Amino acid sequence: MGTDGHGAMTQPCGPSVAVLVPAYNAAGTLTPTLLSIRAQSYRNLEIIVVDDGSTDDTRAIALRHASEDSRIKVVTQANAGVAAARMSALREAKSALVSPVDADDLWHENKIAKQVECLLASDPSVGLVYCWSAMIDAQGRWVGHNFRAVAEGDVLEELCHGNFLSNASCTLMRRAAIEQAGGYDSSLRSMGAQGCEDWLLYLRIAKRWKFGLVPELLTGYRVVPSNMSADTLTMWLSHKAVTAKLMADWPENAAELERSHGLALRWLIQRSIVDGRPLSALRLLAEAVRTSPFDAPRFLGVAAASVSDTLLRMLWLTLPVDQRARIKGLLGRATHGDSPRPGQPYAVGRVEGSDVDTHASAEVVLPDRAAAAGASGLTNADPTGGLDRAARGPP
Repeated sequence: MGTDGHGAMTQPCGPSVAVLVPAYNAAGTLTPTLLSIRAQSYRNLEIIVVDDGSTDDTRAIALRHASEDSRIKVVTQANAGVAAARMSALREAKSALVSPVDADDLWHENKIAKQVECLLASDPSVGLVYCWSAMIDAQGRWVGHNFRAVAEGDVLEELCHGNFLSNASCTLMRRAAIEQAGGYDSSLRSMGAQGCEDWLLYLRIAKRWKFGLVPELLTGYRVVPSNMSADTLTMWLSHKAVTAKLMADWPENAAELERSHGLALRWLIQRSIVDGRPLSALRLLAEAVRTSPFDAPRFLGVAAASVSDTLLRMLWLTLPVDQRARIKGLLGRATHGDSPRPGQPYAVGRVEGSDVDTHASAEVVLPDRAAAAGASGLTNADPTGGLDRAARGPP
């Protein structure tokens, strides 16, 4: 696998990858997401967008992209939640490899190429490859990055402590691994506990398969108040529901799953405060003290640090723009190295010649219109790409 003159990776026609895009009222972000998918240097994709009963222009936007790129298929269903939408997309897919992405996240142009390369170079017992994620804001600007996990191989014990992958848009998985794990569990939504479906799936995959890692920031994970993860009270209910399900099935992992409660509560308290939801933070703090009274000082410390951070952010905004720019420049040179600096657009590919309105997108582009169509020489390719042996599961 090599690179073209612009740094994008190039490869012979490899196994087909199904990209699953659940979308509910995503009109404001769907275009940049789809452009970042269409811009992938790895061309052998089937892109399945599921409009999950949207009441805005989500379906119309998806259809405009489908008119330009024959790899895109649009499915419409009554609103059933993100897990059910992902499973609807999976049922439409034919590929042996699967990569989901939420309708507000972005991919670096080499995301799929590097993950496919990693998977094909790995032992057949590897069922999932993940990458690191950059956090981006509503305008697609880099604002930081999530914890850079390094876990590979047998990761079940570490994953029981918490979802170190951090989101649903950073993985490439074998279809066989997803199916053996039972797919995304839509029952959490009926329990009023939607949000941790991806963590539950990862745990069930980790029970039977190994994980691989591409240690690069190849996913842009959008952090805005409208995220599902911003509903911290529901996320806590979801976390408890997932651990309850698995503790009943896996008593040998009960201790690790129990310890995950404290880590989840600390993160959710911090997120509530940063997002300006003090009542949610107080309710979660009370839950934390009730659940782990001996850890109360630690939880109070997290809350105090988060309040301080929020106040510092407010103070930052009172500084003149030129002064903020100078400070950001110094901090960027001192601490970020090769990572994007805060405020920069998250770097993805570009799709040239697209007629779709891109006003809300980060800069995203394909080399030419023929490549954007994406079907030439690919639609008749073997969707398993020689992965039959791996599809039978790990030896």
